[in-house]
Amino acid sequence: MTEPKIMTRNEFHSLTSNYSFEVSWSNGGTHNDCWGNSYSSSADEPLALTEHLDFLCTFFPEVTIRTVCKIQEAVSFSTKTYSDYYGGSTSESRIYIDRDTILRILVEDDYIEIVSE
Repeated sequence: MTEPKIMTRNEFHSLTSNYSFEVSWSNGGTHNDCWGNSYSSSADEPLALTEHLDFLCTFFPEVTIRTVCKIQEAVSFSTKTYSDYYGGSTSESRIYIDRDTILRILVEDDYIEIVSE
């Protein structure tokens, strides 16, 4: 294994600033109006979260599959439903991982050593 990269927390956050560790899409639903009309919206194709893998390949190509799996296990999924005033509802799904979670795992697995600012 290679020596850990020594950096501050801010330096790590700077490395991640061009990456969005989140994707979301509409699951569709219905919209109603005050005249009793109902309009349906179709669902988008679900998306895959890959930015975290692109980030690792770019800045930490030496990361093992074990560490990638730990990071992948920390990815979260959520669904939120929105209701309109007239009884319609739509929902949105989201897949995401927090930057600090990636940092914590990279520190735990000795890929990064954090030093004071």
